[in-house]
Amino acid sequence: SAYTFTYVSFGELAGWLVGWNLTLGYAVSAAAVSRSWAVYTSNFFHGWLQHLNGSDSGGSEDSATTRIAATIDNILIWSVNAKLPTMFNGQQPYECCPLAAVVILLCTSILVTGAKESARFNTVMTILNLAVLGFVVVAGWTTGSVRHDNLFTPSFFPEGLDGVARAAGLVFFSYLGFDMVSCLSEEVIDPERNMPIGIVGSLVASTFVYFTVSLTVVGMLPIKLLGDDIPVVNALLANACCTYEEQLEDIDNLDSDHQYQCLSYSSCEPPLGNNSSFTFSLLLVGSRVVSIGAIFGLTTATFACLMGQPRIFFSMAQDGLLFKIYGRINPKTGVPTAGTVLTGIMTAFVACFIDLESLANTISLGTLQVFSFVNAGVIVLRMTPPLTSIATEMEDNVDGDRGVNEKSYEEVKAEPNIFDEQSGLLISSGKRRSSRYSATDAKSTRRHSHMLPDDGGFVLVERASREFRSSYLSTVVNGDGSTAKSGSHIRLLEQNGNKPYWLTLVITILAVLSSMGFSRRWPIWIWITTLGFLFVSIIALSRLSKGSPPDTFSCPWVPAVPLLGILCNSFMMGSMPLSTWSAISAWLLVGVCFYFSYGIHNSALRKTTIMS
Repeated sequence: SAYTFTYVSFGELAGWLVGWNLTLGYAVSAAAVSRSWAVYTSNFFHGWLQHLNGSDSGGSEDSATTRIAATIDNILIWSVNAKLPTMFNGQQPYECCPLAAVVILLCTSILVTGAKESARFNTVMTILNLAVLGFVVVAGWTTGSVRHDNLFTPSFFPEGLDGVARAAGLVFFSYLGFDMVSCLSEEVIDPERNMPIGIVGSLVASTFVYFTVSLTVVGMLPIKLLGDDIPVVNALLANACCTYEEQLEDIDNLDSDHQYQCLSYSSCEPPLGNNSSFTFSLLLVGSRVVSIGAIFGLTTATFACLMGQPRIFFSMAQDGLLFKIYGRINPKTGVPTAGTVLTGIMTAFVACFIDLESLANTISLGTLQVFSFVNAGVIVLRMTPPLTSIATEMEDNVDGDRGVNEKSYEEVKAEPNIFDEQSGLLISSGKRRSSRYSATDAKSTRRHSHMLPDDGGFVLVERASREFRSSYLSTVVNGDGSTAKSGSHIRLLEQNGNKPYWLTLVITILAVLSSMGFSRRWPIWIWITTLGFLFVSIIALSRLSKGSPPDTFSCPWVPAVPLLGILCNSFMMGSMPLSTWSAISAWLLVGVCFYFSYGIHNSALRKTTIMS
């Protein structure tokens, strides 16, 4: 996951903050989506039940069917807007949403059955969702509902590029689904081959589907009639009930209740200009089918978020940063059952009692920060070699030139370690060293910050570069007194040091400031100066040496591709309002407090450091 990737690239604190932001993206967004699911489901059945109790068809109000339909309708309304009494007189009753908690608990019950069962359920929901979206595209284009006037009136970008950036940033949290795929890597057969195929393939397919559906829906209806909640349903319903001219007239003659007649099932009749009853029936019935499909789509989104969150917690618990109960695996199902159940209960509680609609921007900003870390990590890992690889090269180089004063292999192997094989951090190893590597040097290499077990990641690389340079030049000497040729990883570390860390940080900050200057109309000289420094930083990063890519799947064209990712993410982050930045800052502050009050004291990396 992005948490593990950042942990290895930047160190423990950065990894924890990314995991903390993923909690905002997974658990909190699952609660928000489940609320949308509850409202959408309630509205859908409300319209259907209205038809049953005779409000649309003129049936008898005294029939048993009518009474049952009315009772169910009242229960659904209560389940979405249940009133709770407040402690203070004069205040409005507090509204909660029990139906949102119900769907969270149902998804959790499926997740604890096992990975295969969860995958089957998710596959079925995804197929149904894709079938509905395919129907929308086919219906929109075959019935002639997509019009050039809707796409380019008043313009294709009515809110400008700044509006596009804000909208893209708002929906960016939906990309967490691709991180969820990586969270399941330990449960995938041949992950080196299948994970890249799954992530890249789903990314390409999702982009194509999103582009096609969006273009179709926006072209079917004037933007004012699309609405904010159910634009796909509105696009089909309005074209079934009204011609294009009637739609424009409906916009100009909005009634006192602020309801458009073209979007009402009760007043829907075949438009005068539409001679095809088949087209009318296709679009009208299709709008109801799409309503059901939207329920499937929201169910899939809720399920995916709940599937990924316990696995993030599992990784954090394995590293000692979270409570140990989240790191327990059920031997029968292979699922972190305790973590899944606890996550489901907490998410259900939040979904029921807290309205999270206002957190949409905050969730998206946290997700943008996560993927910016991932892009920066690609650059860092390509330009900063693993420390274990450097140690291996040192061992190979000294293997043929051991001096008479050099310790034996068994003596050196028994010395305190310097590298950790799993994390690649400078904390433990059994590599051979020269006799010139004194006890004083050994103490210095084990000296770590009291604040961070790994010295914050990039600080560690600077120390490693200094120590390896001095120890290598003092130990690896040929018989004629000349220094042996250093390996590629050592040369890369000596040339780059911690420059990739600092440059990616500077580039990200400057890109965000440039975006803020563009969206907030800063003075032109400030904006140009920021862009100038950004351009110089990109050139400096591009001139750094790069290591060889791994034999398995790797990002192409580094650093160009990850830099484009950072610039795009920064552009969307800079367009976010200041209130969103304040909210995410408060969220990260809570995460930092938790880390320094619990995580750092139980860190597995810290314990390994102390033991070594």
